[in-house]
Amino acid sequence: MRVLYVIDRPNLFGSEQHLFDILQYQKVRNEIVVMTFRNGPLISKIESLGITIYNIDCLSWFALLKLYKRFKMVERLFRPDIVHSHQPKAIFYMSLFCRLANLKQIATIHTDPKAPAVNYAFPLKIFIYLFHRFIILIVELLANKCVYVSNALMNQTSIYSKKSLVIHNWLSPRFYSIEKRNFRKCVTYLYVGSLIPSKGTKEVIEFFGKIHELDKNVILNIIGNGPVEYLTYLRKVIISNRLESSVFIRGYQDDIEKYYLESDVFISLTRGESFGLVFIEAMAHGLPIICSDLKILREVVFSENLFIGKKGFDKDEFISFLNRIENGALSDKNQKWVEQKYNYDLQQSLLSNLYNEVLISK
Repeated sequence: MRVLYVIDRPNLFGSEQHLFDILQYQKVRNEIVVMTFRNGPLISKIESLGITIYNIDCLSWFALLKLYKRFKMVERLFRPDIVHSHQPKAIFYMSLFCRLANLKQIATIHTDPKAPAVNYAFPLKIFIYLFHRFIILIVELLANKCVYVSNALMNQTSIYSKKSLVIHNWLSPRFYSIEKRNFRKCVTYLYVGSLIPSKGTKEVIEFFGKIHELDKNVILNIIGNGPVEYLTYLRKVIISNRLESSVFIRGYQDDIEKYYLESDVFISLTRGESFGLVFIEAMAHGLPIICSDLKILREVVFSENLFIGKKGFDKDEFISFLNRIENGALSDKNQKWVEQKYNYDLQQSLLSNLYNEVLISK
């Protein structure tokens, strides 16, 4: 089977790592090629697998004719049986182009329409939300199948249930050799993710400030990048909370494994998630989790972790959480939860079955 994978931004965040894991599994089972709409660090990783990449270098949403011509060039060279696309721009244009070219298409929907809208003020917020809803509507109308990465995302977003199914995200094979975690006193807290308002980095710092009031020995490592203006704002938040010697913005790190292994608790107070791969990675490393009380995270994160609602920090709830961490019991439960629910081989076999189903469908 010939499978063409299409992605807009080949960065190294959740959806990109998701695609990379798929490529690792599928390259020994199918003939595959990748098409990207721009340059990015994922390209060199894919090339290291010996996979051909076509970067069509088209940044604008409105360069429809240019995109179509370059897609047709790749189609003529590779002649795919199935096109599997990721990220909003790619799933939207591939749903149009594959329909015109009479090609079978699968679209993986990673993004909750509410998530990108959070970063904007009203009324632009409404426009961004409706724009992403429109994309999903068109994709569900035109694609052969739409894959959602969680039940919560599918239930709140999907319109055509007959075309939609859930194939969960998974624990990446790069984390397979993790050993059982020994209990340690909770000293080092960890945040991993984009540094943007919708990810709640400011709220993480302020919440950590409450923990710091109870224990002056704790530290918080923040891993990730974001706009310069927001990073400047976060540093002001750190100073205003007198946390300069306890909160460290480390930037993007290639060796994220090092920080998972050296940390004691994972904390992320995101305002919205489509899935949240970092929570799976953190639980796989035995880290107890402090997270926002969202439907999607109630699905993804084991129930004995600490979910933070609108009232924010509660001293009694936090102390109860620390008690649950004692002796490493919660760490063990988190690791078992990930092993059972987010198995890489199981989810990849479901995807392979879907390819076969779509290929023989009329």
